[in-house]
Amino acid sequence: MGKPDHAFSYFLYDWNMSDPALGGAFGLAIANALFNNRVSSSLLNTLSVQDTARVTRSAITFLDGADDATRTIVVDAYAHGLRSCFILFTAGSGACFVLSLFIKEVKFRKDPPGLVRQATSTTGSGNSREGQMETGEKA
Repeated sequence: MGKPDHAFSYFLYDWNMSDPALGGAFGLAIANALFNNRVSSSLLNTLSVQDTARVTRSAITFLDGADDATRTIVVDAYAHGLRSCFILFTAGSGACFVLSLFIKEVKFRKDPPGLVRQATSTTGSGNSREGQMETGEKA
């Protein structure tokens, strides 16, 4: 039929191996969006638009020349953003744990004792089909 498609098989292998990385990327994207939204909205309530833009670009350079009251506002905004991320992921983890309690147990099928191969000696009747039936082999 032709040569196997190695590129496709590598893609499938990489896709299966990257599931945890993909979940981490989505989790990081959600945390980043939530954190930036909370910090920006908290800063816009107390600082001017120009100061908020400077803080979101680089808080370290902004805080070097800021007074103590402004530093407190910025640190509180960052703490609010981190607290929101913590609450979201703690609630999500708790919900996943509760949902995992409702997963039904998967019991693996066990062969009935009659189908299990047993080491039996042949009766010497010469009928090989009969010997197969006794040991549970298919014809």
